[in-house]
Amino acid sequence: MREEDDRIPLESRIIKVANAFDDLTEGARDPDTVAVALERIQLGLGYEYDPEIVDDLIALATSGHPALRPESSSGTSR
Repeated sequence: MREEDDRIPLESRIIKVANAFDDLTEGARDPDTVAVALERIQLGLGYEYDPEIVDDLIALATSGHPALRPESSSGTSR
């Protein structure tokens, strides 16, 4: 991460990654969508997104946390 990024509050860096993930997965029903979203976010590591925050998101996503599962066809989380 660039030195000037240290001045950006941690909360703001978390929200930026969370918003990107949400934008990429909103309304998704395909389980592959999460993996594709994570790959796209990883493309911005170091210049758009804080690598530590992205690493934490990846760890959470690969843990199978229910909040990160694609929506079922009924529109509710599985």
